[in-house]
Amino acid sequence: MLFLTSLSFAALFPILWLLALAIAAVLPLPRLITVAGFYGTAYLLLLGILRTVREHFADSSFRNAPTRRKLDSWLSVRGCEWLNISGAAIVGSGAATLFVAGILPFHLWFLLIAIVLGCADLVRKDRLVTLPGSVPESRTELDLDHEIAEEDGKRCKFSWTPWTRRLRDTACQTEFVISKEEYRGAQNQSRSSTDDLREYARCVRDGCGSAVNEVAAFFRFRSGSLGLTAVEEMEDVVCFVRGIPLANGSSINCDRAKLPMETLYEQAGNCENHAILAAAILFTLGHDVTLFWLKMKSDVGHLALGFHADGLIAGGMSEMLEGRRYFYVETIPTGVDQRLGDIGSNLLTEIESVEIIPI
Repeated sequence: MLFLTSLSFAALFPILWLLALAIAAVLPLPRLITVAGFYGTAYLLLLGILRTVREHFADSSFRNAPTRRKLDSWLSVRGCEWLNISGAAIVGSGAATLFVAGILPFHLWFLLIAIVLGCADLVRKDRLVTLPGSVPESRTELDLDHEIAEEDGKRCKFSWTPWTRRLRDTACQTEFVISKEEYRGAQNQSRSSTDDLREYARCVRDGCGSAVNEVAAFFRFRSGSLGLTAVEEMEDVVCFVRGIPLANGSSINCDRAKLPMETLYEQAGNCENHAILAAAILFTLGHDVTLFWLKMKSDVGHLALGFHADGLIAGGMSEMLEGRRYFYVETIPTGVDQRLGDIGSNLLTEIESVEIIPI
């Protein structure tokens, strides 16, 4: 947003320059102070307008309009990276040349600083998110010492790659022994058709059994030992789920959604299974999560995770629900560069409507 404001300011500069001279001729103040104050005020006003426009589109009845999603993506630093880089090269190099030559006007110094900060956002993607502090309190008592005899369960190994470099240096692999009896019970459990989207939320709430509790306990212990924040814990869990392969024929099964422990036991699933598992683990850990239901133009659906934390600021795709902003998080296997708020361009261009499913 800061960088887009800088580019807009540069485009409007000829008009602002004439207005600044006109105001300086009227006010009984030193010309330098008047002009610098006018430029600073104009920049902040432009920043406020762009932020207001973005919030309006995010919160209005146009939430399912393709235009809103494209605008929201474009206003994000990562949403139109090539344009940001081009603008930095053109505007930044010119301003830097004048600065080195000692002829950059004083009132344009702040513009050069803004461009530098905008470029830093492009390079340091991890900084695009303001990380809330401590992890939340779990919704149930977590049992890390829960053990199942080898003959009564299946030993399942998992490995994953986090998107934050700091977590990549940790041991991102583990294994769990998952009860065969619990798995059979989950398979035999009756469930409603997912034509009613609330069935997905029920699978999250009712699927938080001992297997999910054990996985949640593992990640909470890992968060404590590594000193992870709430968002970093979410990342760890999501990347763990992303490490589970897609099943053959991974399209959504509208008749039956798997419970979380089924996906853990089978170590494979489609998009709905991945999203339900991630939501169940994070829900058990006490996080505020939802599910994103995307209806495509081809009349197929896609399920992903929605994540909210107080104080969280990020770019990319998000939706409002009951006054809280939930950021889109992809849970199927994807590149580590796809992070909080990021959505693949292949999905973004095909979305017909978006619905948030509360847990």
